[in-house]
Amino acid sequence: MCDAFLAALGPHLAEQVGAEPPDWVESPRRHLAEPWFALEAEPARTWLRREALPSFRERNLFIDQSALAQL
Repeated sequence: MCDAFLAALGPHLAEQVGAEPPDWVESPRRHLAEPWFALEAEPARTWLRREALPSFRERNLFIDQSALAQL
């Protein structure tokens, strides 16, 4: 899960500074086979599916965008 999180964070941070993300973020092993949700309740999962950043959603990681507010 940590590899997928770092791979999702790469494009997000690169976009923030106007850079290209590193190539390693596209490795298939950095994508989760099963979805992972930061919150377990079904209404929260529905919300996270809609609100997750694209680079996280692509890797089957569903977290609230505000979790990255301090980065």
